[in-house]
Amino acid sequence: MTALELKVQLQKDIENERNSSILEKVQAYYHKLKAMPCQYSVGELKDRLRKGREAAKAGVYKTQDEIRSKHTTPSNYKLK
Repeated sequence: MTALELKVQLQKDIENERNSSILEKVQAYYHKLKAMPCQYSVGELKDRLRKGREAAKAGVYKTQDEIRSKHTTPSNYKLK
């Protein structure tokens, strides 16, 4: 099925749905999916890997302690 066909079918399903609880769950799930980090193609991953290796060879990196301190300091904790 193409993206357009999927959109048309989903739109029909949503228009016919009467249960607001289901619609709310669908909407929440849709927004959750849209907020996920992007996924890379194989070519994009290879490019990122190549750039990362070049940066490492050039000495552009952070130590494990630098990364840990960034993520373990109390100022970085967010209360919900």
